[in-house]
Amino acid sequence: MPLLRGGILAPRALVDLAGIRELRSLRWDDREGLFIGAMVTQRDLEMSPLVREKCPALAEAISHVASVPVRNLGTLGGNLCHAGAGADPPAILIAMGASAQITGPSGARTLPVEGLIAGSYETVLQDGEILTSIQVPPLPSGARAVYLKHSVRAIDPAIIGVAAMVEMQGGLVHEVRIAMLGAGPRPIRARAAEQALRGRPPENDAIRQAAQAASDESDPVSDGYASAEYRRKMVKVFGRRALEQAVQSHA
Repeated sequence: MPLLRGGILAPRALVDLAGIRELRSLRWDDREGLFIGAMVTQRDLEMSPLVREKCPALAEAISHVASVPVRNLGTLGGNLCHAGAGADPPAILIAMGASAQITGPSGARTLPVEGLIAGSYETVLQDGEILTSIQVPPLPSGARAVYLKHSVRAIDPAIIGVAAMVEMQGGLVHEVRIAMLGAGPRPIRARAAEQALRGRPPENDAIRQAAQAASDESDPVSDGYASAEYRRKMVKVFGRRALEQAVQSHA
């Protein structure tokens, strides 16, 4: 709607999807996880007892989106398809291994959320395709997820957002996923940082090395909110904090 009001978009027609009940469904499967219809509002996700019980990190991350009036109207599917560079949900969804279900004239397809967003305000959706649902698999036993946001004001887009999922086994980091916002034109999976931590005890040196690796692989831009240099430094700071919190939650 802001893009329409600003004259940035001028479509010949708008299609209201609100009447498609399946797009507003929200359900849990013990094996496959949480299924979120693309038109479930962000406020419904934030306040849902089901989401708070099964995916508390997702509910917490959603609570950082803009303001309550925006979350009352904005949907999770709309957030992902808008693909704003500072939008909060993509990072936690990527860290939790979520996938997107897409339907179009050629049928249905599924891809990881990290593959949905191609750039700032750009997705891989083809003509006639719509995002129908998002699947968030159950976290492995012994895993915790965290999302941290750095912004000028709480309602602003993230200058930097970092989500981390850490799975511990036998005192070692068995699996880790790190996703960053504001570190490039699209959400970035910090794979070098993950590799720096995987298989190691989550000691301070290992976490600092992983946070440095995340900063090194970031490719931020300067804008009215922050310089690229500042963003790169904040990736290191918030990457370290997110990993520390994810690890501490295992204690």
